[in-house]
Order: sequence, then C-alpha cells, then structure tokens
Amino acid sequence: MRVLTFTRLWPNAAMLHHGIFIEERLRRVAALPGMELAVVAPVPYYPPLPGPKRWSTFAKVPRREVRHGIPVEHPRYPFLPKVGPRIHGRALVAGAWNTVKRLHAARPFDLIDCHFLHPDGFAAVEIGRRLGIPVVLSARGSDAQGHANAPGMRELLEPTIAAASRLIAVSRPIAERLVDMGAHPDRVTVIPNGIDATVFRPNIAAGEAVRKHVGCGPGERLVVTVGRLEHVKGHDVMIEALAILARAVRVRAVIIGEGRDRDRLEDLAHERGIGDRVLFTGGIAHDALSAWYSAADVFCLPSRSEGHPNALVEALACGTPAVSSAVGAAGEVLSPECGLLVQPEDPGALATALAASLTRSWDRTRVRARVAGRSWERVAASVRDVFEEAVHGRRSVIPVPTSVDARLLASFMSEEIQDRKVLQ
Repeated sequence: MRVLTFTRLWPNAAMLHHGIFIEERLRRVAALPGMELAVVAPVPYYPPLPGPKRWSTFAKVPRREVRHGIPVEHPRYPFLPKVGPRIHGRALVAGAWNTVKRLHAARPFDLIDCHFLHPDGFAAVEIGRRLGIPVVLSARGSDAQGHANAPGMRELLEPTIAAASRLIAVSRPIAERLVDMGAHPDRVTVIPNGIDATVFRPNIAAGEAVRKHVGCGPGERLVVTVGRLEHVKGHDVMIEALAILARAVRVRAVIIGEGRDRDRLEDLAHERGIGDRVLFTGGIAHDALSAWYSAADVFCLPSRSEGHPNALVEALACGTPAVSSAVGAAGEVLSPECGLLVQPEDPGALATALAASLTRSWDRTRVRARVAGRSWERVAASVRDVFEEAVHGRRSVIPVPTSVDARLLASFMSEEIQDRKVLQ
C-alpha cells in the first residue's frame, strides 16, 4: 500500500521537534511489510528577510529531504496572519496541490493519511476528492476540542469529518467529540500514542547528573515539565502553584520547551519570588529528555487542554510519578499508583497535589509498568489496520459499546486485551 501522509507538522532540518509524535507513528508504519510512505508537509511561505524568528525558521525549511528513509516534500503555501480559517484551508490546497499531483502521477497513492482536522484535514479531503482516493484523518486534541469551539469552525469541520473514510482519535474524549460532530461511530477508532521504551526508561546516573546541573541540593525536590511555552500548556498555573509550594517545601522546577510566552513566564516567576528556583531550558532533543524525566521527583502537566499527552507517558515510562490536569487522555493514562489528577487552572489544587506527590514514597517500578506495552510498533499495526479498512472497505476491529463498564474501561486503559477500539 502506498500512503501519502499530509500534515503541516512534521520534523524538518530547521525544526527538528516539529510534530515528532506524528513521525514516530508513521515511520513505524513505513517499516511494516507492504507499506510505502511519502510525506507532504507544507510550510507557510515567508521570504528570507529580517523579521520575527518564526519567519526566518520557516524560510530555512528545505524543499525536499529524507528522514528515516521516508521522502518528505515541503511545498510553500500562502499564509495570511489573522485571516479566517476558510481561506487558510483553501490556501493549503493551493500550495500543496501541484506537489501532490506530481507525486501521484509518478506513483499513484492508495490513501491519504492526514493529521489535524483543520486546515490540514480540509485540504486533505479536497485533494483526496480530486485524486479519487480515501482519506484517513487523525484528530489529536486541540483540533477537535479547543479550535472546534471557535466561531464558524464547526461548520467547516463537520463536512471534513463526513468526507473522511476513517478517523483516528488519540483518546476516547476526542473520539466522543468526533461523533458529536457527526462522525459515524463505526468509522472512529481510538489509537493512543506509543512510547519508545528503548529511549524512555529510568536512567539514574543521567538523572543525578541533571540534578547536579540544575543545582538541586541535598533534600531539595525537583519538578519537571515539558511543553510549548504557550497559554494552553498552563505553565503560568504551575508557576503560581510553585510559589505556594515553595513556602513549605524546598523545591526547584525545570520548564523544558520553547515558545512565545517565555519572557512573560520568566517575569511571572520573578514577580512571585521564585525566579531563582525555576529554570527555563529552551528546547531539548527528544531523545535526551529521559535524563530530565529521570531526574525529577515528580513530572507536572499543568495544561489547559491536551489530546494524548506524550510527555506524560514518557515521564511514566522513566518511572517518574506525575501530577496532571484532568484534560484529554490524562485520566486514561494516570492511575492512583502512578500519579494524581487535578482540575486545570487551579494553582491551589495543583500546589496541594504536588506537595502530596513530593512527600509520598512511589514505587517507580509500578509507575513504569503503567505504560508498559504502549510500543509504537503496536500502534503502527493498529494504524495499518485502519488504512486497510479505508482502502478495502473491510472491518477488522472489535466494537465497543458506548456504555463502557468499569472492567472494559480498565482493559482499554491497560491495553492488555486489545490495541485498538472503535467507539460505538
């Protein structure tokens, strides 16, 4: 089967971590017998002129490259800031169409695999219509939750969802949201993200080196979080919580990630009197994160919204307990033996949960066991099944009733019975 993956989020030579979770899934799919992938990952057109850092970064993205043996093309599309979503989707089609048409003419695709509902999904279903091939859409969080609530978005998303042959959701709440927007339950499959257990595993020596690097003294506790420095990730909530926590606990925090809110967040930490206790590292290579997870006494996910939080699963795989906002799939991932859930945007509740976690004796073997078996290879096999359903029109999945009893939900969360489920 020849598959075109279409998404704006794919790592490239200028942005190595851009959509890496999508690449992790698809390069395992490409390794399966009979599967051949090509990627079209459009980027906005910015001239190589002085301007914001974002402009210069996009301008440096190569037109073509090969990653993990998969050919990737980066056509440019016209991007007009602050212009409505209707134009954004059509601009993406205009920028990518010639590239896709050329690749399809050289070696026809059987399927388009698209990530994010809009504008990527809008463009993918239009391109699929022109080529006469099915489209599988993967919804990953904000596209089906936050953005879907924006004015005018639902009327754009519903036709896109209806036109897809199959839909993949990375969590059950997202699957339910897709059904709410008109997707037939038979076409929706829940496939959580995977984990590379060879990379994300406990590393005591590397963790101790990180603690020394950040200045953690004897008896001092370390909280680590990973995520874009943007409002949706809730770093401001964590800083407020740390300011409360620091009154009673000797604690340091590390915030890993890049984003437009860095200056504001650093100012907030200083305003709350904990500027010397919070380290902003910027971006860190994905395969180097295990040392930072291993260094932490607790991992914190203070997000306002999530799909399937990859950093949370990675931290647990390193044996690190977590405190997380009850958003997205966090409630499916966490259990009492590996972490605590709190309501988002509540610094007081977050501070209380962090304090409880930092004073509790966790069994890190049990923490790690919580995500055992979530390999990317298992994810890839499930994704391939969905692709075959879309191309050949057959079902190879086990239906799950809407009314899910506790035993069935437990089996879904532990992944002991099956890799994937269709919401019915």
